Amino acid sequence: MTKLELLPGGRQPRDVVQVESLSVNYGARVVLDGVSLRAARGRLLALLGPSGAGKSTLLHCLNRMTDLVPGCRVEGTIRLDGRDVHRAVPVTMLRRQVGLIFQKPNPFPLSIWRNLELPLREHVTSNRAELADRIEDVLEAVGLWKEVQGRLDDRAETLSGGQQQRLCVARALTLSPKVLLLDEPTSALDPVATRVMEDLITRLKSELALVMVTHDPSQARRLADDLAVLVEGPRGGGIIAEQGPTGQLLERPAHAMTVAYLGNWRSR
Repeated sequence: MTKLELLPGGRQPRDVVQVESLSVNYGARVVLDGVSLRAARGRLLALLGPSGAGKSTLLHCLNRMTDLVPGCRVEGTIRLDGRDVHRAVPVTMLRRQVGLIFQKPNPFPLSIWRNLELPLREHVTSNRAELADRIEDVLEAVGLWKEVQGRLDDRAETLSGGQQQRLCVARALTLSPKVLLLDEPTSALDPVATRVMEDLITRLKSELALVMVTHDPSQARRLADDLAVLVEGPRGGGIIAEQGPTGQLLERPAHAMTVAYLGNWRSR
């Protein structure tokens, strides 16, 4: 197995995810209303905005987790490397290529080794040597190898919360995804674990396209290259008030709803 591929220095970021006019309804309720955005390899796009603006729903659309929601209707176009994810990409392949990390760590109730072995055996290889190489690779990539190499048979629940979250990232990386979706990945972590996780996210930017939901403009400033602010639109569903480079948008927001949302943070 090869090491995780890094984006060669000097290569221009390439759009991996293209979303056009995305609308989502849960029954009669509008959740997203005509959202368009792009995410590029080598960059992190942060989704910022108040609760209920559809940020997590937008993430779930990108790997079709919304398929599992009864009464959910999705309209518009989502492309992964130019391929329509609803028409040209089988859902099992899509979820291999677009990993999702939740707010609360969710390792399988199995050993550390089995958490990583299961997706590899299902989708990549059953060769023991290749499994061992790839598991070491992904644990190294998330900074866990030295911490757990002598306890791979221990249950994943024995790890700290921050270690469990990094294990979940490692599990996603076993399948060599193109995109990693992060739904408030540090909200359940203490400050020390948050710093470790943020360092990991920064490193992963060189390898993947990252899309992250956060409620914290300071975290967006630290981590994100690009920012999209979602707010409630006139029909009640989330719309993008504005989007652009993170520093520029945080310092000089142009839309009144963005100014209002950022007001308390900007006054600190």
